[in-house]
Amino acid sequence: MRKISSKKIISLFVAVIAVIGIFTYTKSSLANANSDQDQANASVNLNVEKIDKDTVKISLDNLIPVVKSLQLGVKIDGDVTFAEDTIKWLVSSDDEDLKSNVKISSDKKSMDIFVVSTEALDKEAGKLEILEIDMNKVTGGNLKYKIIPNVNKDGVAYSYLLNDTNKQVSGVDIKNVDDNVLTLNSAPKLELANHPSIIEGKIVISKDDKFEPLDYVIATDDEEGEIDKSKITVTKNEVKTDTVGSYNISYSVEDSEGEVATLDTTVIVEAKPTEEVQKPVITVTNKTINTTLGEEVDLLDGVNAVDYLGREIQVEVSGDYDFNKVGTYTIQYNATDRFGNKADEVTSTLVVEEVDEKPEVPGEPENPEQPENPDQPENPGEPENPEISLPDDIINIGGNGTEESPMTYKTENLGALNQLVEQVQDKFKVVVLNRTVLNDGTQKYSIRLDKKGIITRLLGRANSHYVAVIVPDTDEFNSVFSKLDKDDKEAPVIEYNGELNITVENGSNFEVPEVTAKDNLDRDVTVKVVIRDSNGKVIDKIDTTKAGKYTITYTAEDESGNKAKELVITVTVNEANGTPEPPVDEEKPGDTSEPVNPEEPGNQGNTENDKTNDLPETGQGVYFGVTILVAILIIGAGIFMFTKSKKKK
Repeated sequence: MRKISSKKIISLFVAVIAVIGIFTYTKSSLANANSDQDQANASVNLNVEKIDKDTVKISLDNLIPVVKSLQLGVKIDGDVTFAEDTIKWLVSSDDEDLKSNVKISSDKKSMDIFVVSTEALDKEAGKLEILEIDMNKVTGGNLKYKIIPNVNKDGVAYSYLLNDTNKQVSGVDIKNVDDNVLTLNSAPKLELANHPSIIEGKIVISKDDKFEPLDYVIATDDEEGEIDKSKITVTKNEVKTDTVGSYNISYSVEDSEGEVATLDTTVIVEAKPTEEVQKPVITVTNKTINTTLGEEVDLLDGVNAVDYLGREIQVEVSGDYDFNKVGTYTIQYNATDRFGNKADEVTSTLVVEEVDEKPEVPGEPENPEQPENPDQPENPGEPENPEISLPDDIINIGGNGTEESPMTYKTENLGALNQLVEQVQDKFKVVVLNRTVLNDGTQKYSIRLDKKGIITRLLGRANSHYVAVIVPDTDEFNSVFSKLDKDDKEAPVIEYNGELNITVENGSNFEVPEVTAKDNLDRDVTVKVVIRDSNGKVIDKIDTTKAGKYTITYTAEDESGNKAKELVITVTVNEANGTPEPPVDEEKPGDTSEPVNPEEPGNQGNTENDKTNDLPETGQGVYFGVTILVAILIIGAGIFMFTKSKKKK
């Protein structure tokens, strides 16, 4: 019997080890890939956002199809419960009879949500906001919790009705957007402290000054009050006190429940002044502040202080005053710069008046024993126009000061406009309501003047006056009105006249359609564009060499936070051979004239149950196919070499 050489044994051993290694690596890679893609492959993402201490908002993210009815199950993982009587519905559609309901379990820890509409449910960039709800603490329980998808007794976590086909789609492939743990607790607040070196929201020091980062911040918590500075951590500190420049610094603080607040700010290191530093100057635009009993006002409104370089610094307000007691009070304003120089104290007067609880009642029968008052106005119910001394170059066009017929002014002089606004602000709170571009290229701002304190009784019975100001449509004039308060509840409108469903040939050129937004107040509204591929992944542009369906979602928001109704354009890129994508099999949807009952939804149309994921995974087959092929080649090569060597001997 021939002995096998040690070299042959080693060769075969190496071949076997290589096969085992390849197989193990393949399995590991596949497992990691499946884990990383778990959320990405989910058809729907559950988004639970904490609004305040005990309120959460429940939404669906990555919801590509347009749906008009919805069923969703969620449950609590933790020692808190749902407060059923606190629900605030956020879901909306063009259906005025939209129905929404919830079914909460007896232990208040699981909830089924039902929404039924005959029109598409409104969503923005694939996000469908559903509701807000408060959470209750369980006695003796932990404050940490999660809200996760819940599969009902029928094996379904979510179900929705497609808007265009009335087809019902159900599934369990829903994952949370993140794994964050929520707490029934107010998050701490971390902010810049009241310190002379805080200038215009930045920390300013001189070169070579000693810098103690914690001196400039303060952390507070609703439950714990002010948090000890020892619990504040400086997470990033790039400050070089020996070099003039601008540096970044970051802070972090954690409360007793593990909630974290962060603060990122800037430290300015300046050269030491070479000349004498002038003391700061305080300016108070409203020397008399009027309010009514019990109504608190901001005593720093219209007050500012600047340092020797003209930069705004913090102002301290003091005085012996009481908003809940009628009287006249003196308010003191003081400011100190970072060099210790104090501004001259400035004062104003606070007038707290009784609330007028006896308004005159129009139509009250005359007392025959009382003589007529010859000075009584003919129309006591109509507001008198406020007495305004018009600056030069301001033209009074007319109007009586009502909402229907506002007092209208016109000017092309920017200085005169600023003078008029300052004059009106002394007596009124100025609120911008609307902006209209006129045919002659000018623009008209509609404004409401809300009376302050004692002015209310001096200027008549109406609560507000209405004016309109016509000015040129330029940035300079717009900037004047942009600084005023707004009463803006009207959302911008996205304008687009093209097709909502676009088909593109494979490999052809495609440009994303341009869309604009128009607003009742803001001159310019930015339209945001999000492009997603057929898997819901956000991409930079549509690759027309890859067949499939893409969505382009346009959103817009004005400066007041009003959001426009989103616009979604669907783009279908055909296969390379020019054959269009086959349409979705609607399978003859059933009669849906009767919507699903939000109390107890039944089957409607055909059901496509997405909870079954039994289709073979192509990636997995490729991995194992390659592994087997490589193993066969290595072992075959080893046997061939061994046999050849044996014959030679």
